Amino acid sequence: MKKSRLLSLAAALSLAGAIACGSAPLSPPGSGSLYTNVKANFNCWHGDEGSCVGENGPKAAGSKSGEACASTILMLITTGDMSLKTAASNGGISRVASIDYSTMNVLGSLYMKSCTIVNGE
Repeated sequence: MKKSRLLSLAAALSLAGAIACGSAPLSPPGSGSLYTNVKANFNCWHGDEGSCVGENGPKAAGSKSGEACASTILMLITTGDMSLKTAASNGGISRVASIDYSTMNVLGSLYMKSCTIVNGE
């Protein structure tokens, strides 16, 4: 009886982990299972000349940068504030030019950190 309960609990935790990983809003393609450390553009893509292009044309990176992060341990405890408002405040930014993100994980879901990176003036 105890063995079947443990198996059920293990299956439920595995499913919860799979759902959480699959629903992550910011995850790079091809995340490493041992270690990942990636930075990427969030609201722009590179144009013909390597410039950052958004919906309304080219975007300047801005002279200031701010970052706000959240961390997860064993997919059991998550803390932090990675909001745009906090990232802009941390960089002293009042006009946002572009938004990037970074993500880092160690040993799959042992430790994960995601950050919002704001550039602007």
